[in-house]
Amino acid sequence: METVTATQVERGAGERFGARKYATVESFTSPGVEYRVVKVRVRNSRDYRYVCTCPDHVYRQRTCKHIDAFQQVERG
Repeated sequence: METVTATQVERGAGERFGARKYATVESFTSPGVEYRVVKVRVRNSRDYRYVCTCPDHVYRQRTCKHIDAFQQVERG
């Protein structure tokens, strides 16, 4: 897995959208393409799940490098 830096996540990561936290993450392979990563709270739980608009996450339903980048920024 390639190393992801916080600079690849748009400044303003973690903006609030209702009860969700989201960020726009630039594609690592296609310059100019951006994906939205959203942190969603699981209903009736204290857990969260992450959703990304990239094809890797949408079709394979697995954690992608955009979600990893967002989580790295959250951790600081």
